[in-house]
Amino acid sequence: MKTRITTFVTLLAAATMAFAGNNAAPLGFELGTATRTEIQAGLGEKVELVEKGISKFSGGVILEGPGDGLGTEHLQRVAFIFDAQQRLAAVELQFPKGFGNATTTQVADVLQRNYGQVRRNIPAVGDASARYSKGSSVIDLDAPHMSFDFTVAYMTEAFEKAVRESAANGKASREAATRSRL
Repeated sequence: MKTRITTFVTLLAAATMAFAGNNAAPLGFELGTATRTEIQAGLGEKVELVEKGISKFSGGVILEGPGDGLGTEHLQRVAFIFDAQQRLAAVELQFPKGFGNATTTQVADVLQRNYGQVRRNIPAVGDASARYSKGSSVIDLDAPHMSFDFTVAYMTEAFEKAVRESAANGKASREAATRSRL
């Protein structure tokens, strides 16, 4: 078991730090720099990516595929989100949480070694979260208590800002609609 954990941590560390640029580089593709063409060529036959639509936050294509074949143990799913110029704006990785957030803790430990930790709260039971940064990119780990899976979202600051603004606008619209109905 210890060998599997060591292998997992080593593979994840290599995958997240394979490219030493100014921003986070999940699976070796730097946010804000890597293009759709580079990613598809870099992955080759390892994983079949399927176009899932256009991101309302960045205006670019979303490519999604299974995580197996990418060299990172336990990786279930990967999604690459591009901006309108076909540059990588965000990457979402999905993992199983494991008993007592075991896998969540392992991934958080790897992220802590590779990026600047902003905050971390990973209890054995309950919601778990962590945040890291590098250059003009942020990494959010989110493990809801009642879920069997957790996500690690790598985002450019511009993409994260668009997500926050969209959420704030949506909340304001819902509140205005509620007030007008009352």
